[in-house]
Amino acid sequence: MDEKLARRAGEPGFGGKHIGDLVAAQGRATADTLARNGRPTRQIHIEKLDERAVGALLMHFMLETILAGYAMGVDPFDQPAVEEGKILAKQYLAQG
Repeated sequence: MDEKLARRAGEPGFGGKHIGDLVAAQGRATADTLARNGRPTRQIHIEKLDERAVGALLMHFMLETILAGYAMGVDPFDQPAVEEGKILAKQYLAQG
C-alpha cells in the first residue's frame, strides 16, 4: 500500500506493505488468538513451497486422518454416509 494512502486511511503502519504481509499477519493473529483462548493450534512452516512439499503435506494429513480415526475407534476407510449418498443420488436421478 502506498504510504500516503495508508496515512490518509488512518493506518500509517500499513504503508509499504503488500497483500502477503496482510495474509501473514492475519494468520499469525488467528493462531495467537486461538492459543490465548485455550484452543489447540498448530502452525506448519514450509521452507520451499513446491510440488514435493505440497505432496508431503497432503500425505501427512492423510496419514494423520487414518491414525486419528483408528485412535477414536472409527474405520477411516468405511464411509457409510458417502455410500448412502451415492445410493440416494441414483434413486433421485432414476425418479426424475
